[in-house]
Amino acid sequence: MWTEARIKKELDGNFWFFDQEGKQHHQFVDPTWMPKYKKSNNPYAIVIKKDPGAKWSPESYDLILEMRGDGMSWPMIGDIFQVPVSTLTDYTKKMQRIRAMQAERDANKIKVEEVRRMIAAGYDLERIRKETGYDRRLIKDVFEEE
Repeated sequence: MWTEARIKKELDGNFWFFDQEGKQHHQFVDPTWMPKYKKSNNPYAIVIKKDPGAKWSPESYDLILEMRGDGMSWPMIGDIFQVPVSTLTDYTKKMQRIRAMQAERDANKIKVEEVRRMIAAGYDLERIRKETGYDRRLIKDVFEEE
């Protein structure tokens, strides 16, 4: 393991690096140079500013589904909304889950109303379960509400 003094001794001031195109570059760096960091717990960390994210309107999801139905690709839709494809697909998956949960809640509301109507008509728990096929726990919860 090298100490900081040994590392500084080995530095000759030449800094070689490659750019994104693969070209080699050279830059002279003073061997005694030390970087200055502003209020960072980790002085070697890269500071990344968090993107506030896209602003989605209430009808964005329906528009995205319509565009996909018309055969548009994700990159094309991303260009229209000015967001990366990953952000667009994450938003679409999130909205699919939300819509599925809303549909399930709506379906349960209908089931609860039907069970309430049957209770008012004088049906017992077993008869309601046999006729509707609903979960026993759902029916029992409605019975306990009454």
